[in-house]
Amino acid sequence: MSDVVRDRTDRHTDLLDAAVDHVLVSGFEKMSLRTLAGALGVAHNTLTHHFGDRASLQHAILVRLAERVQRDTRAVLPEGAEPSDTVDAVLRMRTVFEWMADASRRPVWAAFYESIALAVRDPTTNRAFLSHVENDWVEPLAAEFERIGTDAGTARARAVLIVATTRGLVMDVVVSGPSGITRARDALEEFLPLVAGWIERRAPVSPSR
Repeated sequence: MSDVVRDRTDRHTDLLDAAVDHVLVSGFEKMSLRTLAGALGVAHNTLTHHFGDRASLQHAILVRLAERVQRDTRAVLPEGAEPSDTVDAVLRMRTVFEWMADASRRPVWAAFYESIALAVRDPTTNRAFLSHVENDWVEPLAAEFERIGTDAGTARARAVLIVATTRGLVMDVVVSGPSGITRARDALEEFLPLVAGWIERRAPVSPSR
């Protein structure tokens, strides 16, 4: 890669990350190329050069936001946890939920759910973002269930339910504010025995050769 191409790629990445940071504070509602350029301290045509029109820039922001959410969520998982162990699996779910539901994360989830609402209005344009939303959390969980002997269809169904439940509880906290955290925790504790039961009743795993 030439220095010119590398510099342009770095500039593109820096602008995109700065745009995501701006959206976390201000949301998408009033965003235009001109207002965003002003907020980032760059010329309007700089954004046009790197991203094209507003729709293309918005899509790039959506995808980067989804990638950032996935990366940050994985980073909070307890080190050394064994997903096939019931205690570890429950601990991971509690840890991830508490991190996601923390008040400091509210701007991230407000932007994330706003992003989903925008993307589903134009699913063709935003297919890459919606694919992140649909698969980024589900596929690793489904793979873990398959690893402990769950058939593929059941593994994916269970992963979908875990992700949907967790996201739904986080949305409840975002909507209700600090007063809703106790209610969400109580709901999670009702759900965890179901997950634990799936793991305890797992099929035996054939020894690797």
